[in-house]
Amino acid sequence: MGRVCADLGHRELNREGDRASAVIFNYRITESEVQVRIGSWVVRRIRLTDIASADVQSWSQLLRTWNEHWSNFSFGPFVVLHRRSGWIPTFVFNPPDPEGFVADVRRRIGQ
Repeated sequence: MGRVCADLGHRELNREGDRASAVIFNYRITESEVQVRIGSWVVRRIRLTDIASADVQSWSQLLRTWNEHWSNFSFGPFVVLHRRSGWIPTFVFNPPDPEGFVADVRRRIGQ
């Protein structure tokens, strides 16, 4: 459909058949943290030292868990970070390449 820019960041709309998916969040791994971003603004950070494990799960598996989620509107696979601390230790999001993202996180945390 095209691109729509807002004051809060970049939003891209994609049309797949009858289904439209919006990309609001993007995700980045730095030397010290996983970042959830809207455009260039960091809206959530998870320290790499706080991550106990990282996995890829389907949305149907996540329906049975209590989690903090920062996901775009999609039913694809999700990255699940299990944190060592926090009220809600399960952190969920969906980057474009979940398997690659998890592999990078695991490499950085020594898992």
